[in-house]
This record gives sequence, C-alpha cells and structure tokens, in this order.
Amino acid sequence: MPYKNECSCCVTDKEISILNSQTTRQTRDKPAAQSATQSAKSGNKSMLSAKEEHTADMMPVGFEAMCQFTGCTRKSAEHGKATCIDKLHTDAVHRDNRFGIPRAMDQLWNQFNKDRSLPGNEKHSKGQALLDYMWQNKVDRGGAKYKVRWHFPEHDEVCQNCWARTAGFYDKKTSDVNRTFRTQRAAFNAGSDIAGQGQLGSGQLGSGQGAAMSGEQRNAQKAVQVCSFLKRWMQEAQDLIPESDDDEEDMRVDYDGPLGSGNIAGKRQRVHVDVTLKKDIFLACVDDMRDELTAAGEDFNEKEYEFPVSEAYFLKLLREHYKVIMHKHKGFSKCNCCHYYKEQLKKKGSVIDRIKLKKERAQHYALIYAERVEYHTLRRHAQEHPDKVISMIVDSCSKWKTELPRYTRELKVGNFSAHGNSLCTCLVHQNKGDVRNPGGAFNYFIEDAVKGGGNITAEVIWRTLCKLQDMREIWAEELHVQLDNTTKDNKNHTVFAFLAWLVQSGNFHKVTVSFLPVGHTHEDIDALFGVIVRFLRGVPVTYTHEELRQQVHEALLKGKKTSWHPSELPEVVRGTHDWGRWFNKAPTEQDVCPGGPVPMRQMSHFALLGVPDNQRPHRFEFSQQKLSDGSTIVVMDYFWWCSSASKWNTVSEPVFNCVPNMENIKPARLDEEKKEAVKRCKAANWNCKVKNCGCCGIWAAFTDTNSYKPSDTVEGGAERVEEMKAEWIKTFEATTNQGAADSLPGGFHVC
Repeated sequence: MPYKNECSCCVTDKEISILNSQTTRQTRDKPAAQSATQSAKSGNKSMLSAKEEHTADMMPVGFEAMCQFTGCTRKSAEHGKATCIDKLHTDAVHRDNRFGIPRAMDQLWNQFNKDRSLPGNEKHSKGQALLDYMWQNKVDRGGAKYKVRWHFPEHDEVCQNCWARTAGFYDKKTSDVNRTFRTQRAAFNAGSDIAGQGQLGSGQLGSGQGAAMSGEQRNAQKAVQVCSFLKRWMQEAQDLIPESDDDEEDMRVDYDGPLGSGNIAGKRQRVHVDVTLKKDIFLACVDDMRDELTAAGEDFNEKEYEFPVSEAYFLKLLREHYKVIMHKHKGFSKCNCCHYYKEQLKKKGSVIDRIKLKKERAQHYALIYAERVEYHTLRRHAQEHPDKVISMIVDSCSKWKTELPRYTRELKVGNFSAHGNSLCTCLVHQNKGDVRNPGGAFNYFIEDAVKGGGNITAEVIWRTLCKLQDMREIWAEELHVQLDNTTKDNKNHTVFAFLAWLVQSGNFHKVTVSFLPVGHTHEDIDALFGVIVRFLRGVPVTYTHEELRQQVHEALLKGKKTSWHPSELPEVVRGTHDWGRWFNKAPTEQDVCPGGPVPMRQMSHFALLGVPDNQRPHRFEFSQQKLSDGSTIVVMDYFWWCSSASKWNTVSEPVFNCVPNMENIKPARLDEEKKEAVKRCKAANWNCKVKNCGCCGIWAAFTDTNSYKPSDTVEGGAERVEEMKAEWIKTFEATTNQGAADSLPGGFHVC
C-alpha cells in the first residue's frame, strides 16, 4: 500500500522492497493487532507494548494515523490542518524522498528504545538517553530556562508532542507526554545532566550539570542512610531468638572478640525488637533523617523534609537486612525511660536538644543491649559447658490463653465460664548435640485453686531440678536463673531463700538470679509461648487437661528439633510445698545452727518498690562464705545491672547458717475462696448456678444445644462427653488441701 500523496506508478524497486518488508511485518503482527482490538472491545484498557505500538505506527495505515496525530500542538497555529509529521512528509515527497520521514521516525525510536538483552545495550537507560538528547539539542533563548529543539534525524523541527509520540515517550491514556519524559524534563530544567534528578528538591540539585544524582544514585544514598540508622537502632534494641537448628548458629558468640551484633553469625540478622509495628521503626528512621538534614544545614524543600524516604523503600531495606520479630503484647509494664524519651522527642525542640535526648536514649539502649548480651552469653556458655553451669528461664503464659475448656473463638453458650488454668514453663538451655545432658522446656499447668506467688516459682524450679538429676550424667557447679521483675512471683523472700537453700544444701556452689529491666524482659521463652499459642489456634476446642497436655507437647515437637524441645509431657500441678513458711521457720536448735539461725527476713535492698527500676539491683548471687570458726554461711551479693562488674553492697548479707531439713516442709494450702466455691458447687450437685462459678460454669461446653453439639463433634460421641465430664468431677473433688498434699512427690498428711 502506497503512503499518502503517492501513487503505485511512482514507487521505485527499492521502495517496493521496503513496502514488502512492512507488509510482511504487518502480516506477522496481525494476530497481536487483532488481539489488541478484541481486548479493547471487551473493555480491557491494557495498552500494547511500546515495541508493538511502534510496529503498528510503521505500517502504512499506522503512518497515515500518525499524520493525523491529534496531539500535535502546531496543527492549527502554524500548519493549519496539517500536523508536524504530515507537513514534513509532504515536503519530503516533493523532494522525491518518499520514505524519508518513516525511516527517520524508525531511527528516532530505535535511538531511545534499545533491546537491553542484546550485547552492548546492557547499560542502556531510556531516561538518560532522553536527557542527553535534551542537552545536545538545547537552545539558549535568553530566558530563565533552556529550550530544546525537537526534530527528526536530518529533518526540520517538530512539536514536543509529535516528537515524544514518535520516540516512545507519549501516554495515550492521558494524551500527554509520559512520566519518564516529565521527570527528565524537570532534571533538564534544574540543570542536571543525570537522569532522575528532577525528583529532588532544588537545594540538592546544585547549579552545575554534574552536581546532581541519578535515581539509582539517590536510592543508593538513601539506602546508606537507612542502613546506617538500622545498624545503630538495632544495636540499641535488638534481641536474638532461636527457633531452629540454623537459628542456633545465628547466635554463636566469639569469646575472643568484642560482644555485639557484629559478633553473631548469620546472613540476615534476626532481631526481636521492642516495638508493636514496623512503622514505628520507619517513623524513627524518618525522624533521624530529618535531624540529619537539619544538622547538615542544606537547603531542602518542605516535601523532602516531610518524606525523606518512602515507607515502601524503607521496609524493603528492612526486609533485606533483618528478620524482625515483634512482640505486640504491650499490656505489661513499659520502660519508663523509653516512654520519657519517646514523649520528649515528639515535642518540637531545638536540634541541639533533640541530639542531646537521642544521645541519652542511645546510652539507655546500649545498657539494655548489654543486659541482653549478658543473658545470651550465659545461655550459650551453659550449652557448651554443661559441667560448669545450668541456665534456665522461668515464666508464665497469659492465663486466659490456656483456660479450659478452651475455644479458638469465644463460646456464646448459656452461662459458660472457663476454668482457670495457667501454663508455667521452665526452659533449660541445652546443647542439642549433647544427648547425655538434655534440657529443653519443662511445662507445668497450675490449677486455679493453687495460690500464686513465690511458692509456684520455687516449686517449678525444684521439680525441674529433680527431673534434670535423673536425666543428666553430669551435674553443674553453678545455676543461673532468669526471671521477670514481678515481686509477687519472683523477686521476693521465698524465691531468694529457695535459691540460697540450693547452695547451703550442697546442690550448687553458686546460684545467680537475673532480672532484665522493666519493659525489656521479653526473651526466648516468650517465643516458645508464641509457638504454643499459634498451634492452639488451629485446634477448634480443647476440653480437658489431658488433651491440652498432648497439644502443647505436640506444638513443641512439630517441625525441626529446637533448643526448647520438651523432654516429657506437661505436668499438672495441683499443689505446692509451702516454701516460704518453711524458710521463715527454719530449725532453731543451737546444735544444728551454731550461734542461732539467721532469719531470712534480714535480706533487704532487692525489691525497692518505691524507686524507679533503673535504680534497683538486677542481679543477685548466692554463695557460701567460710567464717573464722570454720563454719560456712550462705550470703547474698547483689549488683546494679547483670553486666556490672562491681557489687552494689559493700558487705555480703547472710541468708542461712544452717541447712533446713526437707522433712519439716509442709504442703501449701489452697486458695480458700476457690476451695469453698468447689465445696459449695459439689453440695448443689455441680449446679449451684452462681455467676462465673469455676465448676458448674463449664458444663455448657458439654451440653448439646441447637447451635452447638459436642456429642456430634467429639470422637466417641455422647459416651466420650460423659467420660470427660467425669474427669472434671474427679478433678474438682480433689480440690482440697489433702488432695493438693497427696499430689506432691512423697505424699503428705494434712490435719
């Protein structure tokens, strides 16, 4: 088909060959064109690729459409009804150069749209090629900005839109130049000769062409700033958590090198951070970058100050360098120092004040980091040297997560109320390769009627140590215990006296107990609870203690064997020893305790509830001290921080100068209120109908209703449901002081 203003008789042999090649291309691309037409008819707004568009434009029919291009800005003003392309083509035909404009258009398009898969085109940048063209064809017209001479190769000037449409910088959807063109035009007007610089504020562009940066260079610079911030921030607030065999290698410590994030192997650093959202880290980075802009004293626009880095790009860098684990359970105590710095930095103070606050906050974070490193170092030391130290951490899961019967969703059946049942775990750090000295997670379900406090913590540690004695071939010289700061359960006389008794009775040469600062106590045991809770979410309903024991055991066995791999099924604790009463009433015979016993209540300066946490001691050591007469006494020394080298106290405080006899210990009595509630409900045939009764309130879970039928869902049907009810009745009937005493190892009789 001849071009416009041509006849068949005027076409030369060379031109016929060109037409034949175009016809062949038209035939080859016909399916694509038909597909595009069908997509348009079906309402699909997707556009052809740039190459397909150019191929279509080079066809005779496409070229005629280009000659009638509606986006031409000179169609009415300079050429009347003719477009720039139409006028150039008419002039070329008069000069007997019928295919000059199509060849020039094809040459122009190929100049900016090179196939990067071909050799020599790997580094081709379409945007940079456009910017280079602008500088090569700039025209100084005496104005504030340069102008560009838009033209086809070896032909006269055309309008900007016709040139952009031909070179592949036009957007048919908006009937205007595309984003790439606008970006490079902004860079050109700003005086930059490097692509992408027009996106920056004017203050960073500079006046010379070489003072600017490309988009890749800008991202590289921002990446350096973000990574620098992340390195500093993560060193201040990170915590490593093992979850698998490979993760265990990520926390290996080089004792010959300085402790820190650089002293831990692993490609992508696994961190446990004290924030609830990743956006909190992003906002901290934005705040840091704003301060950097202000401190540098450079000119920057308001938009750049407001968004120095996009959230998407920041999160991309965060994912590339760190695997972030966040704890979102922020209902517990928070760090007063962190809260103070956070609120102060929200205020619009001077740059100097903000820098000062950040330095103080950095010192606080450095201290927290040192405390965490101390715990991880001791933990690793216990794994590699089981003959030297046993390391354990004791904590409890949120009570409502393990109440029974438990459901993945709240049950709206009658007056249902779950029975209290809390999970307490003692995690003994083990070396998975040392089968002769195992450890792992020792789980205990604490019945609702058992009194909370120091007795439970002491009981859990004591039962775990008894199990370890039967499991391990060698015994360690020292014991290290990590606990939370709560004075009700951990930081009290009962627990401290129990740890001192472990030394006085000859079980260990030294016992150390450590407490991380308030608000920063989430450790590897919290990750263990997370594994359990996530597994339980996949179980629709759990009716009895036995079922829950199996589920918790399976949750920790699932997948690869971890450092908290359990050694046995969880144990149900229905009663404890009365450790506190036993230590308070130690033997007083003069021949047993020379010079009289040292009352346990003389221990002091370890709780200090009236002062902030950062002014309290966080590490306590119990060891034997030999007196001048040859006798020994257990003393307590305490330290301000776990990583402190010097003691808080100047004189060691005595705890025991005798060994209390285990034969004199008594069982702890159950909670009177819970015990009487069970007694009342039993008298009413387990149907007292008292609101929130811990006994009869659970029967709704075993009763068929219109919307809930356990007899149809429980394996074994109605017969199994009755068996489970009988198991619960047996549990309630044993909720007495004598029942709690009978559950203890060895057995006790309560008068």
